[in-house]
Amino acid sequence: MLKIFHTADVHLDAPFSLSDPIEAEKRRTGLRSTFCSMIHKARQMEADVFLIAGDLFESSFVTKDTAATVLREIESFSKCDFFIIPGNHDPYSENSPYALLSWPENAHIFTDEKPSYFDLPEKNARIYGHAYMSKDIPDGLFSGFRVHDRNKINILLAHGFVNMPQSSCNILMKSDIENSGLDYIALGHVHAHSGFEKIGSTVYAYSGCAAGRGFDECGYKYAITGTVSKENENADVRLSLYRCCDRRFEIVKSDISGSQSTEQAISIIKSDTAKFGEDTSLRIIADGIVSPDVEITKEEIRKAVRAPSYIEFQDDTLPLFDTEKLKNDRTIAGAFYRRLEKDLMSDDPAQRRKASFALRYGLAALCGKEIKG
Repeated sequence: MLKIFHTADVHLDAPFSLSDPIEAEKRRTGLRSTFCSMIHKARQMEADVFLIAGDLFESSFVTKDTAATVLREIESFSKCDFFIIPGNHDPYSENSPYALLSWPENAHIFTDEKPSYFDLPEKNARIYGHAYMSKDIPDGLFSGFRVHDRNKINILLAHGFVNMPQSSCNILMKSDIENSGLDYIALGHVHAHSGFEKIGSTVYAYSGCAAGRGFDECGYKYAITGTVSKENENADVRLSLYRCCDRRFEIVKSDISGSQSTEQAISIIKSDTAKFGEDTSLRIIADGIVSPDVEITKEEIRKAVRAPSYIEFQDDTLPLFDTEKLKNDRTIAGAFYRRLEKDLMSDDPAQRRKASFALRYGLAALCGKEIKG
């Protein structure tokens, strides 16, 4: 039996897409902790192999501290064999971390673009993999691939898409998987866990990224743990998910339609976000048609919604004006509305929103009201 830990797309030292640079740097540093916590979990489960299916690093940004942490953590778990394939964000080259660093003996890095393998004789296992040498991979890299010995536990590390021939990162077609003779394919490149799939006798899965780096990667993130056993060419693959990050990004769209005051609108937003705690970086998008008197600022949101560790606010509401009254108004307010009317009725949502905000702020100014940002 082979105990496995499978992760991918850690992207160590990658920048975070947050509007607050201090928070972004904190999260970037936290990625190292996530990597360390995964190795701690692998040690607890006494994993035989730790599989990293590409993009361990963000090559353009790797620091000495991060490199030292990776080497130290791998060396500290010497009973486990680490298998790493360079991905499209950390391709193998003479200047890559894979070539420049002095890796421990239990770290096995694939350095050939074509499929190659490492053997674990004591576990009757063979680990296949490949390396990116640039941002793309050759077409049909695994076309016609077959394992050499079906009696072994055969595992492949691969980074790219499955069944997407139009992509420059297409790694496998389903027909390649079905005829490969592989027992498990540990996939990387897609940043969300795919579920566990099976074609023929081969199980395959994306672990997803180890931690979200922005609001395009929402939710908790996972690694895959499990066992692979084999007898008479018949494999028994048992896998489960392990939540590997203690923080998440989430987006909440709060419909505050009908709100007549700022206090009423904030009360709705507060209720919609009540379930999120300190482990969450939250983007709140207020939506709906509201009274022109509703003026929500980022500061008010941050005071009212205290639980999440980080908050961004986006106001997509539109003010509900008495358009018939304004259309016939003979004062400067009416003239201002009629000047904007065409844009307010535009087929372009962005143009309508821009005109609505112009109307809101313009009327507020004409009435001598304070305009809040």
